[in-house]
Amino acid sequence: MNSRCKSRYMIRKRWISLTLLLVFTGLLFSSSACSLLEFGTSERTGKADDDLFITPENGEYLNEVETVHTLILAMNNTDKIESIWRHIPSKQRSEINLSLFVSYIRILKQVLQNNIVSFSEATAEETAALRLNISRSVPALADEADRSSFWYIQTQGNNNQQEKFAVSINNTETGMPYFSSVWVAKQAFLYDYIRLYFSALEERNPGALFGLLHQQLNTNMTTYEEAVESRVTALLAYYGEFSSQQLRSYRVVELMPGNARVVQSNLPDGSGSRTVSFRENNAVISVSERIPQVLDLIDTEIHHKGELSFRLESATHRLTSAGSLSKLGIPLDIRLLSENDTEADTVTQGSQVNFRVIWPGIQIDAFGSFNTNTQDFDGVIKRIDLFYTDYETGSGLSVGEPINLLYIKYPFARENDYLIRSESHEVELTLAVQVESDYIARLTILSEEAPLP
Repeated sequence: MNSRCKSRYMIRKRWISLTLLLVFTGLLFSSSACSLLEFGTSERTGKADDDLFITPENGEYLNEVETVHTLILAMNNTDKIESIWRHIPSKQRSEINLSLFVSYIRILKQVLQNNIVSFSEATAEETAALRLNISRSVPALADEADRSSFWYIQTQGNNNQQEKFAVSINNTETGMPYFSSVWVAKQAFLYDYIRLYFSALEERNPGALFGLLHQQLNTNMTTYEEAVESRVTALLAYYGEFSSQQLRSYRVVELMPGNARVVQSNLPDGSGSRTVSFRENNAVISVSERIPQVLDLIDTEIHHKGELSFRLESATHRLTSAGSLSKLGIPLDIRLLSENDTEADTVTQGSQVNFRVIWPGIQIDAFGSFNTNTQDFDGVIKRIDLFYTDYETGSGLSVGEPINLLYIKYPFARENDYLIRSESHEVELTLAVQVESDYIARLTILSEEAPLP
């Protein structure tokens, strides 16, 4: 079996494994959902059954407030959930069956672990933000999102701290609340993914993590798979500091079709809390983890045609005409860096100033002296911008390469806004990456040693 066939075979094998894993999980959760019909004896409220059923005030269907109240009653009385379900007007539950309703209540019950004390409608600003997030992630639900209202259920724990969680009420075009099957299924799909994700981390299972993160076909499949493997390794290293209890103590603070946010408050280093975001787009879920990335100082080196040209991590990194003209040739331009562009065009030399030297594909900002008439310059390098493929960093990052190469080296570059930092000789260094259409469009290395205007 040649390498290409083997690669295709492995991809198909991973897809099959992931599919079987999700199917098994779905069956497991369906079983758990159905079991809600049986459990809950300890939660009996002692109320008469009639007190659990909301009678529509308009005599036809539950309005939005009554629908939210029904959800809360179902969460608080899981042993009566089937009866509560059957008392919902049939035209409002025609899209989903009892099993899916139970599954949704199960999710809400697990998310809202404290006592429910009240509920209120989201503000106009909150509603607009929720609708926008849903429309961006799941465009097919944009119209449904525009017709939906959003409500916050308030809970209170033993420490009297109150928290709130948003639920949505779907409405038909005529304004009647109803339970949308696609809406509920999208939330359940995302919630099940979250559980699988943290379970794989807790079990330190690289295969399961790879299967969860490797969900799409990529034009650069080899580098894509390497990037996924690099992320898996980095995740396991980061979460290696977490105990099983700390990994299980995450809290889902938002769950909407296409979007979910999880808060981890019990961190090993006691540094407060952190948020992990999950987003679905066309059935592909991406996970956003803001885990710090440290710049490898080798990526402050700039190589031109295989030869070292500049090194920013050195305490004496300088840009000199003597050292660069022989390698890069006569520059296209040497100019003073000034807030006044007109003035900069008339200045041909200066000392103890910020200036810029430009060659095809690269420009360098420095602090020192320059003379355009004699083509002399000497200064401390402050910034290097790369535009062409002729230049690359010490680890091989260059313009025009797939962004996967950056993710192999720095798995969480996206979550760090493509700004990767380090320090050398008490000088902060930053690698900034501009991305366009999943390719590296520009590389910038910054040093904070001397001021720029």
